[in-house]
Amino acid sequence: MKIKIILVFLTVSSFAQTKGKFVFELKETYIINVGDSNNHFFDYDLDGDLDLIISGYNKHIAEDSNTHTFLYNNDGKGNFTKDERSSFMRIEYGKIDVADINNDSYLDVVITGQELNKKREDGIVIYKNEKGVFKKIQKIKPKSTNGYSSYAGFINVNKDKYIDLLIERDSNIEYYVNDKKGNFIFKGELKGAGDVYEYGVVPFDMDNDGDDEVLLQGEELVYGDTPTIKNNSLFFKNEEKGYTSVNHVFKETNQGLVEVVDIDNDGDQDVFMTNIGSIEKHFDKSVFYINTSKGFKMVENEIMVYNIGTTCFSDLDNDGDKDLIILGGRKGIEKSDYYVEAIDIYENDKGTFKLFKANAFPYLDQNSINTADVDGDGDQDVLLTGYEGENTKTRLYINMFK
Repeated sequence: MKIKIILVFLTVSSFAQTKGKFVFELKETYIINVGDSNNHFFDYDLDGDLDLIISGYNKHIAEDSNTHTFLYNNDGKGNFTKDERSSFMRIEYGKIDVADINNDSYLDVVITGQELNKKREDGIVIYKNEKGVFKKIQKIKPKSTNGYSSYAGFINVNKDKYIDLLIERDSNIEYYVNDKKGNFIFKGELKGAGDVYEYGVVPFDMDNDGDDEVLLQGEELVYGDTPTIKNNSLFFKNEEKGYTSVNHVFKETNQGLVEVVDIDNDGDQDVFMTNIGSIEKHFDKSVFYINTSKGFKMVENEIMVYNIGTTCFSDLDNDGDKDLIILGGRKGIEKSDYYVEAIDIYENDKGTFKLFKANAFPYLDQNSINTADVDGDGDQDVLLTGYEGENTKTRLYINMFK
C-alpha cells in the first residue's frame, strides 16, 4: 500500500503527494513545548484512551526550573488537558517508562534524567498509580553526585509475573527485582560497557522464554599518546544464575540508533541498528538483525545510515506491518558528499523498506518522536518535540488516513 502525506502547518502551508491515502494534519494543542524530551503515551486512568506524560527543557514555564515533567489527560479525541493532581521529577534527557508494578491494572511510572531546578530528586524515582493519581514510593540515588542517571526502564528478570527494573547508575547498569509489592530490591550489575547512554540500553526477550536479555552499547576513554574513544557492544543472556555476557553478532555504534522491533511479524524480536560512525569504522547501510532459530542473521536494506537521532517503527498505513519514521543526520540524497538533518519516512513492504518521503516533517534539533492513536480512529498519530532554532516545539500530527 502506498502512502500519501499532506502536512498542514499553522501557517497554512501544505504539500501533497500524487499517490496514496495518507494525510497528516498539525493539531493545535496545549501540550508544553519542550526539547531534549522523553515522553510516553499510556492510559493512566483506565478510561480507554491514551494519555501522555512528557518531560523536557523549556526556560519560559517556571522561575524555579528549566526542566519539566507534565501529565496530560486525553478526552478520547486527541485533546489534551494538564492533570495537576500529580507531580513528577522534572527532567530533560533521561528516560520515562511505564508498567503495572503491583498488578492492580493501573500503570505506574519510573523517571530519571537531568534536572535543572532548585529542588532536585537526584536519582531514579518510581511513582505508584493510585487510581489516576501518582505517589512517589521509592527513590534510588546515585552513589556519587557526579552527573545524572540516563536510563531507567521496566524489564522482566525472573518470570514471576511481577515487573522488575533496570537502571543506569554511575556508569553501571544495575537490575532490581520486584518484591511482589511494588518495591525494587538490588539484585546485580551488568559491567563492562563503559559509559552507557539512554539510547544504548536495549532490553528485550530474545528467546521468547518470558524474561529479558540486555544489549548494551557504550563507550570509554582510552588513554595514551592520543586519547581515543573505544566503542563497546555487550550482550547479556538471562540465565538461571543471573546475567552472563555472551558472544554476539551486533555491531558497535557511535552515537547511533538501536531499536527492537518484530519486523517480519513472526512473533519474536528483531534488532535495527544504524549510525554514521567514524571514518575508520562506519555503517555502509542500516542493518536489521533478524531473530531466527539459529540466532541473529544480519540483513542489509535500503535504509540510509543516520546518527544522533531517533527511530520510531509504527504501522502508519494500517497494512499490518511497521513502517519507519527516522530522524537524524544522514547523507544528502541528490548530493551524497555532504550531510543533512532530516525526518524521513520509509514504507515497509513485507520486510523491505523503501524511502517514501524524505524530509516528511519540519526538522527539530535534540528531538524525540512517538506515535499513538490519540483520537481513537484506528490509525497512528505522530508527536514530535525538539528545537527550532532556540525555540522549543511540541507538534502533534493527526493521521487522517482514509
